[in-house]
Amino acid sequence: MNAKRPLLFFASMLFVLSLACNAFAGNSEPALELPPPLVTTEPGATPVSGLAPTATLPSDAPVSSTAVPGSATVAILVDLNIRSGPGVAYDRIGFFTKGATVPALGRDPGSGWWLVQCPPNINAPQCWVSGGPQYTRPNNADGVPVAEAPPTPTPIPTNTPEPTAEADTAVTRSAFIAFTDDDGLWVQPLDMSADPPAPAGEAANIVSDPAIQQILISPDGRR
Repeated sequence: MNAKRPLLFFASMLFVLSLACNAFAGNSEPALELPPPLVTTEPGATPVSGLAPTATLPSDAPVSSTAVPGSATVAILVDLNIRSGPGVAYDRIGFFTKGATVPALGRDPGSGWWLVQCPPNINAPQCWVSGGPQYTRPNNADGVPVAEAPPTPTPIPTNTPEPTAEADTAVTRSAFIAFTDDDGLWVQPLDMSADPPAPAGEAANIVSDPAIQQILISPDGRR
C-alpha cells in the first residue's frame, strides 16, 4: 500500500500539469489591430487636383504710343529736350526718349519746331520739340495747323552797375624843384608838360633857416 503512494502522487502531478498546459494554450492574447491613420483637414478646405498655377511676372515691354493710327505724329529719333516754345531760348521742361511717337498738334513755320502733345508727367500749356531732320521725323503731318508761338521768356534783370563816364580832363605832369636862399628852404612846383618846364604856381617856403647846407628830400616829398 505504501509502495503505490509515490505512483499515485506522480500520476496526479502529470494530470495537473496537462490541465495547466491546456488552459494556457486556449487563452492566448490576440494580436492588436492598429486603427486606420487619422487624416485631419481644415474646415472648408477643398482638395485641388492637378498642378498649381504659375505666377505671371510683369512684362518689360515698352508702353505703346498713344497716337491714333493715321493721325499726324512726330517720331523722336534721339533723346530730345522738350521746351516751352519753339527754340532754345525757351525753358527746358522735360525730354522724350529715342523711339517715342507723339501726336503732332501744330508747327511753327519760322523755326520748323513741332507743337506736340505733352507727356502725362509734364504739366505745361505747350510742349515743343525741334523739327530738325536729325531729331524728329513727321508722319501724316502735312495738314497740321500753324501753331502760335508763346512769348519768349523775359530776361531777369541783373544788378550790373552803369559805367561811369570819365572826366574829359587833361593829365598834367608835374614836378618840383627845391632851392635855398637867405630866407631858408623853398619848393617850387613845375609844369612838366611845358617845353621847357615852367613854374606852376608860387614857391612855398618850407624851412625858415638860412644855415641850411644840404637838401635831402624823401621820395614822398614830406621829409
